[in-house]
Amino acid sequence: MAVTFQMLAVQHSTSKQIHTWQSNRPRRHRRPDNSCTRLRGMTRAATITSEMAMEATRLWGTRWKVRTRRMVARTSPFQRNVATT
Repeated sequence: MAVTFQMLAVQHSTSKQIHTWQSNRPRRHRRPDNSCTRLRGMTRAATITSEMAMEATRLWGTRWKVRTRRMVARTSPFQRNVATT
């Protein structure tokens, strides 16, 4: 559960950063390269977030599998076969 909350917090903070970053940009006519750099930065932030989310999901998945296997170890062979498939 902690992992999921952490993940959400990370995503929220990242989106917040992007938003403030967009609103803080100068109002005057921007240079052609500015939009490009901003986009790259946003993409980078999104990539980092998704990578962290993937990592968290992977960790959570492995933990869940381990827990299921432990539970399965106590049950009968038939139930074990059902659970592992």
